[in-house]
Order: sequence, then C-alpha cells, then structure tokens
Amino acid sequence: MRPRCIRPKKVLQVITSITEECTTQGTALQAQAQHLQQDLGKLMRRFGRQCRGMGNVCVTLVRQTETRLLEMGAQVLPLAQAAQEYLHGATHVSADQRARLSTQPTAALDAHHRIEHQSRRLTQGKALSQCKIVNAYDPTIAPICKGKSNCPAQFGRKPGISAEPAAGFIFALHLPVGNPSDVRYVEPLVDNVEQAITRVRTRPTPAIHSLAGDLALNDATLREALHARGILTVVAMPAGAP
Repeated sequence: MRPRCIRPKKVLQVITSITEECTTQGTALQAQAQHLQQDLGKLMRRFGRQCRGMGNVCVTLVRQTETRLLEMGAQVLPLAQAAQEYLHGATHVSADQRARLSTQPTAALDAHHRIEHQSRRLTQGKALSQCKIVNAYDPTIAPICKGKSNCPAQFGRKPGISAEPAAGFIFALHLPVGNPSDVRYVEPLVDNVEQAITRVRTRPTPAIHSLAGDLALNDATLREALHARGILTVVAMPAGAP
C-alpha cells in the first residue's frame, strides 16, 4: 500500500487509491484499473525491447506504439467516471475524505487530457503549439532553451531577479512559464522595477542608471533597447574573453 504522504497522480493510480476500501463494485473497478495498467506496462516494455540496440529510434515505431497507447488509453475515461460516481455514493467514506479524494480524479484527468492532446498531434505528424510536455503535473516546467553539449537536457524553472548586490535588496522577481532564453527575462524585470519606482513619493525620485548582468545582456537588440531607455549596460564577460 502506498504511504499516505504520497498522493497518486496518474488516473489509474487514483482509481486504485479510491477503491482500496471497497465493496464489490469498488473491487471490480480496482481490478479493471490494475489490469489496464499492466497492459500499458507490457506495451511500453515491448517498445523498449524493439528499440534496444537500434542507436536511433524509428519514428514509425514511435507513432505505432503511441497510436496503440491511445487506443488502450481510451478505457481510462470511463473508468475514471465510474470511480467518481462510486466515490459520490460511498456512504462509508466521511464527507471530508470524500471531498479530498474527489479532487484527485479531476487533477489526474486534466494531466491525462494534456498528454492525450499532445500524443494525437504527434501521431498525426502535426507540429506542437508549444514545447513537448516535460512534467504533465506541472505545465510550467519546460526544457532550458540553451542547453549544454556535455550533459543531458536540463529542465526546471529559472527565475529572474533584479537586485542591488551591495545592499542585498531585491527590486523585482520574474518567473516565466518554462525556460525562455535569458534575453527575454531582462525587459520584464526592468518594467517591474520602473513600475515600483512610480509609486515612490520621496525626492529625488529613484531611477535605473545602469544594469549589470551576465552574457544575456550582450545581445545587441536588448542593449539597444535599454540604451534607448537611458540605461547603461555592463556585461560580466568570462575570463579570457576580449
């Protein structure tokens, strides 16, 4: 049994969790969910065996496997709806527990729909409107746009901060969706600082005279935009750079 501190995220795991303390109907749902989960696992293991030693993964094989997964995954939605109906009528479950458990299928189905939508576009050879899903349960996480050649792809969130290092004062924080290039962080941060400055009533009014940063500030278009706003840019170049 899963520890109580670990909440299930996937739809079939949620169904199993809901139907653990059950009557006959709940036990039947649990068995169907577990059987479907095993079938999906077998399909993925078969895909792994087919790819072993190939060097490059065949696009046709990926699309065939994805299509089969979508066909098998069509059973997920009816099972989730049945689990929600079962939970609604489960009189042996307290109202507080029922309210807590009812949020889990909704969140799991939202993630399932995002994955299904992306998979259908990929199997049809259509381009995605945004980058591939990295974490279905946190859509703000995306691959870092400028990766490193000597390590695997990096993922996560990368906040931007505008601060006065000497005083240790943070003027602005910007947390974009995913990981856009560093250049796209700068002007939103400057905008946030200038919006804060407009609310300052003391004299003389503070102003941004210069901005120091790493190589993100070395972009010609960005520097021109900041210079047009009367802001001097100082780029911290790596050691040995001209």
